[in-house]
Amino acid sequence: MSIGKKVTRITRGALDQISKRLEDIERTIEEQSQARVDAETEFRDAMSPSTPRNRPGQSAPPASAPPASASPSKPAEPLTEIGAHYKALGLEEGTEFAIVRRTYMDLIQKCDPMRFPEESEERAKAEKIKARLDEAYKALLKRFDTTADRFGELQL
Repeated sequence: MSIGKKVTRITRGALDQISKRLEDIERTIEEQSQARVDAETEFRDAMSPSTPRNRPGQSAPPASAPPASASPSKPAEPLTEIGAHYKALGLEEGTEFAIVRRTYMDLIQKCDPMRFPEESEERAKAEKIKARLDEAYKALLKRFDTTADRFGELQL
């Protein structure tokens, strides 16, 4: 196998790995959002005056058993917005900005869309990943560098 083919396989593998991590993050955020909406709806339904409530002296309705799919394990911590940006870069929340910057630069080099032929599926995937990584980096940059908002887009 030629060196070019090996490099292409390695690059595609890295691209797939980053893509899978970003899809997992998006799925987690979507699940948490849906759970929040469900909880708010359940709360509103429970607090609405049309809901029949037990009066003193009445027996409570039988409690339903928990679903069989519920696991007794500890629920996962909710993913914060900043935590999602750290996770998109593959880092733990609270990592120093120098490491964030270095990791961002490494990931951008790995998934550079210019490495793939025009109009290919890999190039489209790389552009999507690059956009998500840029979004995460800019959000973290704003958190660490308060002057980034004022001077980051300045053109001379």
